[in-house]
Order: sequence, then C-alpha cells, then structure tokens
Amino acid sequence: MFARSPLRSGWSGKRHLPWRASSVAHEPDTGVCAGIRIRLDGKSWVLMKIWFIITNLDVGGAQMALQRILSRIDRRQYECSVISLMRAGVVGDMIASQGTPVVSLGMVRGRLPFRGIIRLSRMLRVQKPHLVQTWLYHADLLGLVAAFQQAGARSVL
Repeated sequence: MFARSPLRSGWSGKRHLPWRASSVAHEPDTGVCAGIRIRLDGKSWVLMKIWFIITNLDVGGAQMALQRILSRIDRRQYECSVISLMRAGVVGDMIASQGTPVVSLGMVRGRLPFRGIIRLSRMLRVQKPHLVQTWLYHADLLGLVAAFQQAGARSVL
C-alpha cells in the first residue's frame, strides 16, 4: 500500500512513516526555532536527509528541474545530496556550485551495474537518509533495489 502524497488533504504521516516530524523544533541551548527537524527513536533532533538519485547530470529536462528544486530548497530544514549513477555533467557542476554535495558513481552505459549497486548500498548504510527520491528509469530501479537492500532508507519516492 502506498502512502498518499503529503500535499493532498487527509494524509497522515504518522500512519505511514516511521519518524516524527515537528515544524517547531527548538535548539536546546538557545530556544530558537530551527525549522523542520526529525526525531528518530527518542534521539536528538536532526535535519531531514534527502537523497536525489539520478541517472546522469548532463543537460536535460529532469536534470534542470532537479537543479531548480535544489536552488530553492530551505537548507535550514533539509540536508540534500545528489547521487549521479553516471558522470556528473554540466548540471552537476551547477548543483555543486550551489552548495549541494554531488557524488558520481561512474557507471558505464551498457554494462551491468553490480559495483554501482554495491557502492550505492554501502553509501545508504553509512549515511542513512530519511528519504530517497529517484529520477529517470535506471535510477528508479537501482535506487529502489539499493534502498530496500539496506533498511536505512525510511521512504523511497
């Protein structure tokens, strides 16, 4: 069963997602509002980690849409990273210049991506993002396999 979109009315994140979000999280020392934070299993508040996995970062429609989203996202609420399955092209340089980390797995077109899946799975296990969003067909498949192979991802879009 798929969770309904948080933009639609009637959606309850508590029912489908294993973390609790708060729109008013206060820093313990200052009491200043720090934006949306995630509290995992009673641990301290952390920024929500979002990974964007995409096939490549050459100039294209999906790549430019991702770049526009990342240029407008609130850095006080979300910690974003971009993982390119192939090389990080021109759009990857644009995203990196905005301050978002870009990792290229260096996969080659036409070869089976066993090393890439293993590397992506290891990265998921170490970094443990809260949300993984994939872009384009190949990234959809590999991101899904890697995210479900490692139980670190809370949600995959």
